[in-house]
This record gives sequence, structure tokens and C-alpha cells, in this order.
Amino acid sequence: MATSLADILAQARSGALETAWATFLSSGHAERRDDPDALTLKGRLLKDRARRQSGAARARLYAAAGEAYAAAAALHPATYPLINAASLAFLAGDPDKARALAGDVLALIAGGAHEPETAYWLAATRAEALLLLGRRREAEDALAEAVVKAPDAWEDHAATLRQFAAILEAQAADAAWLAPYRPPPSLHFSGMMGLDGEDRAAREAIAEVLATERPGFAYGALAAGADIVIAELLRERGVRLHIVLPCPVAAFAAVSVAPFGARWMPRFESLLADAETVEILGEAEAPLPAAIRLADEVAMGMALANARLLESTALALRVDDGDAEGGSSDLWRAAGQRLIALRARRAVPAPLRAPAETLDLGALLGILGAAPPRMSLPAPAPAWRIRLHEGTVYAYASPAAAAAAGLELAAGEGGRRLALDYTLFGRVDGDGMQLERVLAIAAAARPEGLLASRPAALALGLHAPDLHSEPLGEIRTGRGPVEVAGLYPAATGQADR
Repeated sequence: MATSLADILAQARSGALETAWATFLSSGHAERRDDPDALTLKGRLLKDRARRQSGAARARLYAAAGEAYAAAAALHPATYPLINAASLAFLAGDPDKARALAGDVLALIAGGAHEPETAYWLAATRAEALLLLGRRREAEDALAEAVVKAPDAWEDHAATLRQFAAILEAQAADAAWLAPYRPPPSLHFSGMMGLDGEDRAAREAIAEVLATERPGFAYGALAAGADIVIAELLRERGVRLHIVLPCPVAAFAAVSVAPFGARWMPRFESLLADAETVEILGEAEAPLPAAIRLADEVAMGMALANARLLESTALALRVDDGDAEGGSSDLWRAAGQRLIALRARRAVPAPLRAPAETLDLGALLGILGAAPPRMSLPAPAPAWRIRLHEGTVYAYASPAAAAAAGLELAAGEGGRRLALDYTLFGRVDGDGMQLERVLAIAAAARPEGLLASRPAALALGLHAPDLHSEPLGEIRTGRGPVEVAGLYPAATGQADR
């Protein structure tokens, strides 16, 4: 049964660009010449593919995408396909055609005989047409008008900025004037337990950073101390809070909140209730150090992914006494991201004794099909290997190493199905339930493809920022549903409007 255009568009908007294109082709939509919706979607998918190419290959795909959009507009006059036909003609190297089509866009808007469209998109489309015509000052005014009409439509703004940046690059023009229109930064926040919740100097320093950086989205945990103080100040500014905990709420609070004093629990519960999302990683009975590292890296990956989606920036804020450097902070900096470190005094002389570590954090590469000879695996070598049922699981210390091995195997032959998970497991010989899970994910992979659990895909944004992942929805396993993503070897453009 053919997949509907609406479902394929939803795939593309979620970032699953390769899946959307393959589904579009297999459903027969590419052959439809008399359906403006099919032609418009074809243009959009070809444009997405063009952004992942360079040079002549990119220009050819831009031209093909523009032709599809133009054919759609000829069948049914509409501003969306027509402005895309204009911009893609310019990006494909035909400025005369681009200017002619941009003039048609302005005439269509002025005449009012176009499809219903939001006030934002009409103003943004007009701005894009003016930019193609070289009327930059008018384009700036129209873009400012568009943003005023929908100030919080961040994903719409991102799609517009992505298109404007491509046009300005092709014009060899300065794109710095776009900066004020970019969505606000995505912030990862973290800090020490034991900070005095009423420490005025620390609160003022944190508030100053937030006033300067003006984040719109924040990701982190809620331990008593710096986490909760930062989160409260973020909430005061109307920032969207996304909380990531390393274990269930009660287990987390019992170790990381309640022991620091009765005043912290109401603050913790209030922030949880006000958070936009609360994500719990795993079912550990306590916030073990390995689980905390996993939650920290996943939260960082969420901030990076949101910043990429919105064509914005990411930064991290850490508050501690200077004794907690390294770890995920080093990973953040190594990924080329900015970290603001504030120093504060710990009110509690020493943190509570951490639970004894019983688990390792690492990456599991699951393979269904013929296991490769040890000598054929890329360096570094896995820590251990286990055969289980019809599959093999390799354990790596780093998700980047596991992903590199998986992608190399996926590029070969043998019909293997491959999956990557970043998780906690028992020392030395693994955890049976986690081994079963990574092989269940592998069973859902296409031959020579590589699937990753959501935590693995998010952490790779930190460990291997050049890799690209595409969300693919949920699969069912013996331990419940698991969100998965496809992994690809090169970074690609984000999905468009």
C-alpha cells in the first residue's frame, strides 16, 4: 500500500530525509505529473537532497527541485512552490529565471489570488522574493515584519533563515544581518550538589549569564543545589525546561534532593511540574555515577539537536567549586561548543557518598548475520564480544568507536543488520536484557543499514558531531518501545518547511 503524501511530509519534517525520499519513490509519487501536492513534495525532497551534495551535483538537484516546484505552481498558483522555484533557480545558477519568478511571487501576493497562508509565511515569502531581486533593505523590513507576526514560530523562522543564508552565500553577500532573527540558544545546565539555595552571589552570577545569553530552551537535571537554582532562574525568564533524570523520580530524589534539606523537595517537585518534558533514562534504583554521565550526555545531545533544528546555537552553563572539571564538559568543548563555568562555594562541606558503582556506561554494537572476523574490525578494538542467539554483541567504551565500526560494516557486504545502543550494563560480560535490546533494534534495521537507540543518537551529537542521525519513530522490543534513529556517515542539512 502506497504511503500518503502527508505521511511522507511528516517523515521529512521529523528529519528522516533518507526515509522520506525512499518512501516517496517506492510509493510511485515521483511519476505523478498532474498533482501539485506530489510535485511540491518532490521539489522539497530534492531540495533536501541537494543540500547534502556539493558543486555540480548540488546544482543539478537544485535545478530539478526548482522544476518540480515550478510545475506545481503552474497547475495551482501558490506562493510556496513559486518562491521555492525562484530561489532554486538562483541557487542552480540561473539568476534571470530567479528574478522573473520572484517578480511573479510579488505579483501573486499583491493580487491576493493565492492559496490561504499564514501572515508569517506571506511576509517571509515576500522578503525572500525581494532578496532575490537584490532589494535587500526591503527584504530586511519584510523579514522583520514576518517575525513580529509570529515571534515564537521558531521552526518556521529556522526554515526561512536556512533559505536566506543559502541565497546570501550564493550572492557572496554578508549574512550577519540575519543574526537578530535567529531563534534563541539552547542551553545545557549542570552543577554541584550542596550549593546554598539562597546564595545571593551565585544567583546573581547565574542571572547575569542568563540575561546576557537569553536562552529559549534548557536541558539538564534537578539535583539539590546548582541544578535547581539554575532551573528556577530559567523558569523566571520563561525558558522552556526539559529535564533529564538518570533514574526514576523517586530514586533520584531520595539520593540527590531529599538528603540536602526539606526545603529542596518542594522546589524540585514544582520544577518537575512546570517542565515542558521530563525524560527518565533507565530503571536504576539510584543515580549511579554511570547513569548520571549518560543523562548528562543525552541532555547535551538534546540541546545540540534542538540548536541544529532551529538554525541557532547551543551553549552550556556549569556552576561548581572548581573540583569537577573534565568528563562531559571536556566532550562539550571538544565538540566545538561554548561552555560558561561559574565558581561558587559549596555549603555542604562534602557531597553525600555516591552509591557504589555496579554498572558500566558504554556502547553496544549488535549484529544479526555473519559476525566479522576480529581482524576486520576497525580500531579501536571492542572491549569484549558475546554471541547471543543468532547475533553478536560487541562492547565499546565510546559510542563514536562503536558507530565507526558499525558504519564500516554497513558499507560492506554480507546482509548484516546492525544497531547501536548507548546504555548501562553489567561489568565484563554485559547485561542480558541490554544485549537482547540492541539485537532487537538490529532486527528492525535494513540490511547494511545502522540503527541507533535515541540515547545513542543524541550522545553521538557530542562524541561524533560529524555523523548524521534521522529519527525513525519507535520499534517494539521485549522490554517495551524503543525510539530509534538511522545513522549516516556525513552530516546533512535539516529538513525544511
